[in-house]
Amino acid sequence: MNKKKPASKSFAFVVTLGSREGVPRQLVDAPCYVVREDCGHLTTAIHELAETPVTKADAKTMVATLREFIESFDIARDLYSDAEEPDVESFDYRTAYFSGVSLEDARKALEQCGAIVEEIISLPEKFERGVAMQTLERHLEMTSLPRSLEAISGGDELPYHARELRIVIEYGLDTDPKNFRKALLEKLASATSEQKDVVTLLVAHGSRDKECDSRKALAALLAELPKPVDAGVKKQLEKWRLAVGRKTKAATKKPSAKPRLFLDAVGTSSLADFEGAGACVRDSFDLKGWPKKNAPEAKAAALAQRVAEALDGVVHSSDTDCAYMPVVLAGAKLEGSGLFDALGIGVEDRIDVAGYDNAKLSVDVGKKPSQAIQAFTRLDDDEIEKVDDYLRKDDQRALAKAAKLLGGAVVGVQLCADDHTSKIVLALGKVSPKLYAGVLAFRIET
Repeated sequence: MNKKKPASKSFAFVVTLGSREGVPRQLVDAPCYVVREDCGHLTTAIHELAETPVTKADAKTMVATLREFIESFDIARDLYSDAEEPDVESFDYRTAYFSGVSLEDARKALEQCGAIVEEIISLPEKFERGVAMQTLERHLEMTSLPRSLEAISGGDELPYHARELRIVIEYGLDTDPKNFRKALLEKLASATSEQKDVVTLLVAHGSRDKECDSRKALAALLAELPKPVDAGVKKQLEKWRLAVGRKTKAATKKPSAKPRLFLDAVGTSSLADFEGAGACVRDSFDLKGWPKKNAPEAKAAALAQRVAEALDGVVHSSDTDCAYMPVVLAGAKLEGSGLFDALGIGVEDRIDVAGYDNAKLSVDVGKKPSQAIQAFTRLDDDEIEKVDDYLRKDDQRALAKAAKLLGGAVVGVQLCADDHTSKIVLALGKVSPKLYAGVLAFRIET
């Protein structure tokens, strides 16, 4: 059986040095190639092309300038895949220039020998960040999914081609979003499942990078990408709480009887301060005043007040801080699809919030102490591992006390408002069937 040749052994670069310092005038338009040292077979035809004579002095100068050019931009690195990198001691290459030969003839000669030829037009920007689909395809061929997953799960820097692939995608979305997105999706339609998963992983990775200026565009693109096949990618996306392949859509289910939501005077007045969230509360729930002492919900109300008191001085942090307010929820069960059915929201329904794909409604039961804190704060798994970076020790103790009051297994509910900016956050404990007590806060994400 013939062993498949690595894709990295098919790539070749052609370039003209132009009027760079050190380039003899006769050779400013001379095409030059760069291939791997072990890829001489790609250059057989080009060395058969007829050339015009060059003086020994010019030839020596051109060779030195060409090699300095290649090494100053580390061009040979692009000819070795991420999978190969750990076993490569140096990125060896071979190069040559051709006097009196056109760039087009040089390209055809390389392609005749099976090379995938890419022109280096102007360095470094075009080469490193060009939106040309050929540049994306080369990085995609050279990226290793296992190594990318390993780096991301370990919190390490992405491997070279994975990093460059993400840069190309970001640059394309920034400079020509409509056409680039269309070209990328067309490319993925014929890509391998591993290549599709690579793009999905890197787009998701970028959408969570707080220093990435393209986060919103990447998050929007994520909703259009194919669902992952690789188990490792699926696990990573679940850890990040990200969904793929689901375009934003509104709820389509018919709601059952609205759950009753009880708020005290402070909670009720806060609805006017947080307009988008307030409108969502009024639309989604049967809003009630605080239960009286002889009401069926009185026991739950007393528990909710104790929880809110435990969190006095602690704020739910988002773009706007919000105090935790006591709340009672009645008339719907939180297990399974109970709250989804009551609110008329499908389990798969999605919505865009500040440019990021979100579940319209999420209901999570936190059994571990860290998961209970997540119900209150909505910190993701990566953030909760570095909880000291996000919460003061006093706040952590207060949240732990609140979770203990609710029985430990805190149910975290997040409902996204239709203003695409606001979220309603509930942290609840079960008092009796279809009766829950806890606290409410509002998130603002812009």
